[in-house]
Formats: sequence, C-alpha cells, structure tokens
Amino acid sequence: MSELVPSEQIQANFFDRRDRERARKLMQTIDEINLKMGKDAIKFAAEGMEQLWKLRSQYRSPKYTTCWDDLPMVKA
Repeated sequence: MSELVPSEQIQANFFDRRDRERARKLMQTIDEINLKMGKDAIKFAAEGMEQLWKLRSQYRSPKYTTCWDDLPMVKA
C-alpha cells in the first residue's frame, strides 16, 4: 500500500503507467472499511498514528478576507 495519495492530489504525467482503475478500487475499499469499522480504521501513513491535539475553533482568527460575517462592523 505504498504511494497512496488522495485522488485530488495526483500529479498529472503523460508517461505515467500506473493503473488508475486499480488505485480507484483500492481507495473505494479503504473508504468502505472506514465506514464499517469507524473513522481512521485505515489511514495514510502521512497522517501519522496519533494526534494529541484537537482544533479548538473558539481560538481561530477571524477570516476577514474570505468571510463576510467576520468583517468588523463600524457604526457612526
């Protein structure tokens, strides 16, 4: 199970000879196992084995450039 990457991260290459259909079926199987056995029953090695931290959304910075709701309001 080496060289597994999410399908949206595949680098296009004209000379690539990998069997994309086989890889797609493998990804589908991994997704089915994770669905039946629970989240992260099988995951990519790049994800690491254990995450000791969790995102705490209350400490996130505002998204002024991408979210209208986070823009400061000025009243005169």
